[in-house]
Amino acid sequence: MGIKLLKKLVHEYGVEEFKTY
Repeated sequence: MGIKLLKKLVHEYGVEEFKTY
């Protein structure tokens, strides 16, 4: 996986949701 893909997921799900992981 790439950082670009992760960033897109963060934008769709939310940074707060990603911080928990």
